[in-house]
Amino acid sequence: MERTSLWLNERFQLNHKGKRRLLGFYAYWKERLPGGAWRLCTKSLHTKNRTAANKLLADLETELISKAESTDKGTRTIEEARDEFIDVVLPALVKANERSPRTISKYRIGIEHFLRYLKAHNPEIHNLDQIKKPNLSDFRIAKLSEGELSASTVSGTMRSLGAFFTWVLEKEYIKENLMQNVELGKIRNRIEIFQQHEILLMLDEAKKVSDNLYGTIITFLQTGLRKEELIYAQWIDLNDDRKLLQIRAKTIGENKFWVPKNRKEREVFLPELAYKAICKLPRVEEYIFLNRQGRIWIKVDRDLKRFFEQIKIAGNAHRFRHSYASYSLACGMPLQTLRTRLGHTSLETTDKYSHAINFKADEKIKKVFGDWGN
Repeated sequence: MERTSLWLNERFQLNHKGKRRLLGFYAYWKERLPGGAWRLCTKSLHTKNRTAANKLLADLETELISKAESTDKGTRTIEEARDEFIDVVLPALVKANERSPRTISKYRIGIEHFLRYLKAHNPEIHNLDQIKKPNLSDFRIAKLSEGELSASTVSGTMRSLGAFFTWVLEKEYIKENLMQNVELGKIRNRIEIFQQHEILLMLDEAKKVSDNLYGTIITFLQTGLRKEELIYAQWIDLNDDRKLLQIRAKTIGENKFWVPKNRKEREVFLPELAYKAICKLPRVEEYIFLNRQGRIWIKVDRDLKRFFEQIKIAGNAHRFRHSYASYSLACGMPLQTLRTRLGHTSLETTDKYSHAINFKADEKIKKVFGDWGN
C-alpha cells in the first residue's frame, strides 16, 4: 500500500485555566486506499519526551516498511484487508442498497472485536495467511466465557466475520474458507411479551402523559413495527384513505440512507385505535413520531424504558413486536396474515409465535389486537 513518510507532532489539551497541557507525541502519515483516496493515519507514541518520540518514530517506520515488504510478496496484513473491506467494500454495499447502514455498523464492530482479540492473545499474527480456524473458534469461546457480550451478540459477531472472510476468499487473499465448519452459535431467544395487565396499564398511563407517547405505544402494539420502522415513519408514508403506513427505503438527513430489514418494503394496516391516535399528532415535521423537543425520536427505546420504570414494568421497544405477534395469533389472526404484517421472509420465522400464548386473551385485550382490517 502506497504511503507517505512519517512525521511527528505534539498534541495539547486546554486545562480549566485555559493553559495548554502536553498530551504526548503522535506519529502521522497518509496511506492511499484502493479507491485512490488518501487517508490520514495517526498513532500515539505514548511518550512526552521528544528524544524518545523520535526513536519510536524510526521504529514505527521500520515496522511499516516490513509489513509493506510482506504485502509485496503476495500476503496481506489483517489491517490492510480490514481497511479495504470497511472503507471500500461496505460503503459500496450501502450505496447499492444491498446492506443497511445498521448491518454495516455491526460488520465493523464484529471485525474490530476479533482484531483486538488477536492482538491480545496472538500478537505474532499480522497477515491473513497466518490466521487459522482454531483462532476463530477460540475467539468465539473466549467471548462467551468473558460474559461481556450476550450469546446472541457473539453469534452476530461471528456472522460479521463470516462476511469478511468470504470476501477475503473471493479476493484470493487466502486459500481456504476459514469460517467453514466454525460454529456460529445461533441462539434462539426466548420470546418475551408484555402481560395483559401490563398492556392495559401502560395504555392508561400513557394517555396521562401525552398524545405522542400514547400514539407511539398503541401503534407499536397494533402494528408490530420494528423500532426503526416507527422512528423513520413519515407523514408522506401515511395513506389516510386506506389507513395504511408504507414501510419503504428513504434518505434520512443529508447523507444517511435507510432501508427496511431484508430490503423488504411493505404496507402496514393501521387499526382504528392506532390510526385515531396518529391523527391527533401535529403535522409540523416530516416525521410522525417526535420526541419532546419536536425532533425525530431516535432514542425512543431509552425514553420508553424510563416510562416503564415509572410504572413498574420491564420491557423495551422490541417487546411490542413480540406482543403484537403473540396476542394477534391468540385472537385468531391467520399465520399467513401475520407473516405479511410483520414483513417476515419465511413462514417458519412467524411460526415461532404460535407457542408464545398458552392462555385466552380477555375482552379488553381483544379490542387492542382483534382489529385486523381487510
